[in-house]
Amino acid sequence: MAKFPTSIDTLIHYVEQLRPDDAPLKYVAEAQAVSSRLTDQADELLGHFVSRARRSGHSWTEIGSQLGVSKQAVRKRFIPRWDGSDPIPRASLYSRFTLYARRAMLVANATALQTGATNVDTNFLAAALLSEPDGLAARIVADLGISADDMYDTLGTTMQTCDLEPTVANLQRVTLTDTSTAALESTHTATLRLGHNYIGTEHILLGIVSANSPTAETLHTLGLSAPVIESAISDAIARIESEPER
Repeated sequence: MAKFPTSIDTLIHYVEQLRPDDAPLKYVAEAQAVSSRLTDQADELLGHFVSRARRSGHSWTEIGSQLGVSKQAVRKRFIPRWDGSDPIPRASLYSRFTLYARRAMLVANATALQTGATNVDTNFLAAALLSEPDGLAARIVADLGISADDMYDTLGTTMQTCDLEPTVANLQRVTLTDTSTAALESTHTATLRLGHNYIGTEHILLGIVSANSPTAETLHTLGLSAPVIESAISDAIARIESEPER
């Protein structure tokens, strides 16, 4: 068995180094702060492997069995619902992004940087959704008979790639234009209205076409309107939910 990476002695030494003045009460405060960080990291660690299990095709029932809880309990823990409060913190918003959505955001940023832009506008964001062919947004676009090349030409951009890990920390480094920020706010609103507790590429696409922007108007000319996309999302979710769980 591999050696546990962090011992209690190491943590004690770390806290003591934070307060070399040997003040016992200050140690308590520092220890509390470190414990909080460890709790957050523990949640991220477990969440990482839960996401990996889901990407590998394991059901919530199987994951819950490993954790000793029900399917409902594990879903509630790892796909928490919002209370609808606004504005929603960027970190909290990104934490609900699926892996496809996170990677698309980073591709959008890479595309913007490649063109010399400092902020991600909605045209880069919309184009990046196609970088995840298994994401629902790309599938909706394809089902409507719109090719990736037509989409890129219409948006005036090209496909890029990004090797960054799709972590919340990396996503928070992405800077958005006001129109992209408005699109993500529309994404959040639409997701709440649909009763979904995650944000996928399909929700981002819906948010983009629902916002008031030149990109939205451009996508409308391709037939990508909010009613069309929302209907496609509902149909796709219904098909998924009708499939027997593995």
